[in-house]
Amino acid sequence: MPPTDGRANQNSATCPACGAPLSGDVERCPHCGTELGRPGGRFATRLLAPPSPLPEGYVLQGRYRILQVEQDDVDRVTYRAEDALACGHCGHVHQEPAAHCDQCGAELTQPAQLTLVESQLQPTTAYDAHIRYRGRDYFVTYIQPEPVLADVTTVTAETPALRWGQCTDVGRQRPHNEDAVSCYVHLATGRPPLALLQVADGLGGQDAGEVASHLAIETAWDLVCDQVWLPHLRGESLTLDRIEAALRQAVQAANRAVYETRTQQGTNMSTTFTAALLLGTQVVVANVGDSRAYVMDGDGLRRVTRDHSLVQRLVDDGRIAPEAIYTHPQRHLIYRSIGDQPTVEADLYRLELADGDRLVLCSDGLWEMTRDDGLEEALLAEPDPQRACQRLCRLANLAGGEDNITIVVAELASAAPAKEE
Repeated sequence: MPPTDGRANQNSATCPACGAPLSGDVERCPHCGTELGRPGGRFATRLLAPPSPLPEGYVLQGRYRILQVEQDDVDRVTYRAEDALACGHCGHVHQEPAAHCDQCGAELTQPAQLTLVESQLQPTTAYDAHIRYRGRDYFVTYIQPEPVLADVTTVTAETPALRWGQCTDVGRQRPHNEDAVSCYVHLATGRPPLALLQVADGLGGQDAGEVASHLAIETAWDLVCDQVWLPHLRGESLTLDRIEAALRQAVQAANRAVYETRTQQGTNMSTTFTAALLLGTQVVVANVGDSRAYVMDGDGLRRVTRDHSLVQRLVDDGRIAPEAIYTHPQRHLIYRSIGDQPTVEADLYRLELADGDRLVLCSDGLWEMTRDDGLEEALLAEPDPQRACQRLCRLANLAGGEDNITIVVAELASAAPAKEE
């Protein structure tokens, strides 16, 4: 801990002004630039409080680095800063420095951005953290990270890269969005891409369906993070069998979480769940309900999953034509979902993707409105995964938007496109 008596001691392990670690016999802190006087020297009184405004490069509490002063008013100073303990990719705050984010797996090379307000008065707007430092008050508000969508990262010439996009929309006829979507992607130099892509369509009416879909996705991620993500970051070898087992366990964990919450709250909530766990070119897809997974390759669009719905059974039994799936009065009845029963059986599929292949996950609010022909046409028309997602959402709304619309598009590439000169 830095000294609290206001004296700058060169033998101390930390800067008395900003708390940053010091090494060697230095006269100025390399982190915040504060001059370091000896006990009783001419700088001792000045270090009772940090300078105001804080200079660029100043590190507050050994963590918050000042990037610039945005506004200097009489009663407050507003800074742009970064948090060395927060991930710039997903915003997760860590308890101690780390090489990778334990929430999303990203390398912690870009700290999260934030607004820091120095003021004697508590702000009237919401803030994320309050710091009391050497007699001054600072209020922290994190700047939400921009979603990394449709990005291209080249791993190596031999290692595939991944581009992806996601989109969710309430549609035109539902009062709120009960769908949930997440894309956890880890890209690191010299290593195959790792991704967990998830789509869930909540059932059970207002609030309950939304709770079920988000709870399923969050619970599944927690297990995959523990069983696959962190071992991958530690350099452990992951077999396809291990990946499949982890995804199967994730489905069971999600089902238990939703079922227990449903029982405790006395609701009838449940959710569909479609997830893809990708490592390099290998993919395992899990499905419960009537959200879907597709693959778009050189032969066109093909559906990977089979709906757990009444109309799909009628099609399989030859009692209705495949086209009737879109118009049958009982087309929304599903017989298997996450959280409906204490246990659930998921369908699992193994895929091998080639360069340029696209993996698509979506809720029924998309595939019912666009149908397979419209889905394929939009994917062919938009080479960028994020724009393809947005185009498909628009098409579903133009067709009526009868349900919430959610889609993920991920594309495997052997290398990033060459930059134009």
